[in-house]
Amino acid sequence: DDIIPGDMNSLELLQQIRTQASVMDLPILMMISSEYPRHIEMIFAAGANDYLLKPFSKETLMARLNAAEQTKQSMQKAIEYEMAFLQTQIKPHFLYNALSNIIAFCYTDGERAAYLLTMLSSFLRYIFETSRDGQFSTLQKELEIIDAYVEVEKARFGERLTFAYDIDPSIAAEHVLIPSLLLQPLVENAIRHGLFDKEGPGHVQVTVSLQGSCLNIRVADDGVGMSALQCAQLMGGTAAHAGIGFTNVRRRVHDLSQGSLEIDSSPGNGTTIQIMIPVKEGQG
Repeated sequence: DDIIPGDMNSLELLQQIRTQASVMDLPILMMISSEYPRHIEMIFAAGANDYLLKPFSKETLMARLNAAEQTKQSMQKAIEYEMAFLQTQIKPHFLYNALSNIIAFCYTDGERAAYLLTMLSSFLRYIFETSRDGQFSTLQKELEIIDAYVEVEKARFGERLTFAYDIDPSIAAEHVLIPSLLLQPLVENAIRHGLFDKEGPGHVQVTVSLQGSCLNIRVADDGVGMSALQCAQLMGGTAAHAGIGFTNVRRRVHDLSQGSLEIDSSPGNGTTIQIMIPVKEGQG
């Protein structure tokens, strides 16, 4: 529809659609009568994929629609490749440490060793099957896999490590969808970079609440924290310990969900990562 100064109905509709579907899920072309730079800026800021200048031919419309579909498929394929790459990034020392600890428990506590093997198996199965299950998973599945991961890490950290999550009771965790492997890399970073070098016990807390039509997800630790420069480097992907996990999370929060990610941290005061993504429901 035309964009007329003072009449923002078409932009408001586009913005409303974008709260439910990302630029990749639903490509949108806007039809306009003039190419004023300000109008074009508003179109893309509201979430349009492309625009057509009136009048246009049927052939032009079909070509633009085909280009939008090809772009969508390319983006989906790129994310699939990125997820496959993420799956290969399971750090060898994590497996070595986990298996070494489990072997040690075999001699002292067979029941504990069996339990840890079950948790490790659940974690690895979820990681390797993620690409087959799709780009999204239920919040409940994500929390279950974090539980399994933390239990394996506790074999090394012992009582030094505690973990808990608090989910708003109005959220149907078994139906709400979030990008797969969104939370586990953040919890892993909190443990490995926040708590590992901290003296004494450390705690990681995941909190999920509703804020309007968005999920507010917070992953907080009481670890060593980071400086403002380290936070900036982490967000920019230049931090020495950023890893593919955090970079992948940050990109998918934006690309898949049109959401936002923020970091609040200071040396000695822990780190909190907050994610805001539109609520999405379905069968994970």
